[in-house]
Amino acid sequence: MEWRFVWSRGDEHETGRALSREMLRLYRDKAREKRDVPPDIGTVFIGNNGKPMTNGCYFNISHSHGLVACAVAQVPVGIDVEKIRPVPPRLLRILSPAEREYVRCDEDFFRLWTLKEALIKCQGGVLGQVRHVHFRIDGDSVTCTVPGYAFSVLPAPEGYAAALCWENIEEATESEKQK
Repeated sequence: MEWRFVWSRGDEHETGRALSREMLRLYRDKAREKRDVPPDIGTVFIGNNGKPMTNGCYFNISHSHGLVACAVAQVPVGIDVEKIRPVPPRLLRILSPAEREYVRCDEDFFRLWTLKEALIKCQGGVLGQVRHVHFRIDGDSVTCTVPGYAFSVLPAPEGYAAALCWENIEEATESEKQK
């Protein structure tokens, strides 16, 4: 799995497309078994749940206020980046009581928010689902109420929060065994 941030010098959507082309090319060149991954964004098709992919290689793009992020992986992946800004009080209602207790500042809120959005983007779901997903952040450890996914709070540039989510088949299998 690979991820990267770049600053946009204009159109964030075009920057995202260019970054994804570059990342797909690098990913293909790094892994012999991925030689069939074409570097052209035009070869992308929509997989399960609306996830963009190209020949078994998944990728996701996010952008916020000039910062663009892209992740590429062999499994479904979601990435989210957000500029830290004042949080409208109505948004705090989507958090669980434990999450609200964790939030001491706007940065804490966006750390949780990017995790929620990265999961939804990884699943190919809709934003309304974030209300039903709850996270616990303890240092570098992130736990979630939805099994089968792994998470990372990314080291974003100052003034931004970012998170990465990817499908974790082993965790999902282990969770099914415990039922």
